[in-house]
Amino acid sequence: MEFKEIVGIDISKNDYDVRIHKSQDYDKFVNNKKGFRKLLKWVYKVSAFTQDEIFFIFEHTGLYSYNLALFLSEKNVPFTFVSGLEIKRSMGITRGKDDKNDATKIAYYGYLRREELTTYTMPTKALSELQSLFELRRRLVRQSELSYIWLTGKFNLSH
Repeated sequence: MEFKEIVGIDISKNDYDVRIHKSQDYDKFVNNKKGFRKLLKWVYKVSAFTQDEIFFIFEHTGLYSYNLALFLSEKNVPFTFVSGLEIKRSMGITRGKDDKNDATKIAYYGYLRREELTTYTMPTKALSELQSLFELRRRLVRQSELSYIWLTGKFNLSH
């Protein structure tokens, strides 16, 4: 499928900035389900393209981007995650950090690579739960190691 419009999203904890590449329209939404619904409504209203021709791209920011990804997946909206480092490297050296500019950079990155982009498929619920449990285990093991060091004063430099 050839996507004609790319929507770049810079996600943070409380809100996210959105840039539509071709029209350069910009808006900001709250990072919750109500904000997700407003996002789709706004993009489909402002864009000159059909829903099938629009592709959403955003940085993988863990918990902050997970709910948006889940929402878009449930609505069968094509999207993908991209590593923030990958976007940064593709743009070269830039000055400062600005969410509005970051959304623009993400949209531009997606536009340049629109023929290579593939739609992300969310893992099954069971796999997501398993991933969460592994992450919890990793944190607990690290916390246990730090507690041991604090209690005993012994530092294990082999890790």
